[in-house]
Amino acid sequence: MVTRLALAAAFALLALPCAHAALDGARLLETCRDEDEDVRFLCSTYIVGALDMYRLVSNRNAFDWTRFPPVCTPEDMTNDQLRLAVAEYIEANPRVKSWPASMSVFVVLRKTWPCPE
Repeated sequence: MVTRLALAAAFALLALPCAHAALDGARLLETCRDEDEDVRFLCSTYIVGALDMYRLVSNRNAFDWTRFPPVCTPEDMTNDQLRLAVAEYIEANPRVKSWPASMSVFVVLRKTWPCPE
C-alpha cells in the first residue's frame, strides 16, 4: 500500500507543468525540509522513485552501466534517512539547487553509496 502511495505521489510530481524541469534541487530541498510531515513524505516518495529509476538504468543487462554505476544503499535504510541525506547534500552544495531534482538525487546516490569495485 505504501509503495502504491509513493508511486502515486511521485507520478503526481512528474505531472507538474514542465518548462525546463518540473522540480529543481532548491524546490526539492524546500520540500524535504518542510515542517509539514505530509510535504516531507512527498519529498521522500520523489527520492525513492528516483532511486528506483537509477537502479533501473544502472541494470548492467539493460543499459550502458558505466554511465550509471550501481549504488549500494544499506538494506535497512529508511526513506527518512534517504531524504535527509539528499537534503544535507543539497544544503552543502548550493550549485545543485539549480539542477533538475532527479540529477541532484542521482549525484547524492553515487557519491554517498557507491558499490565496491
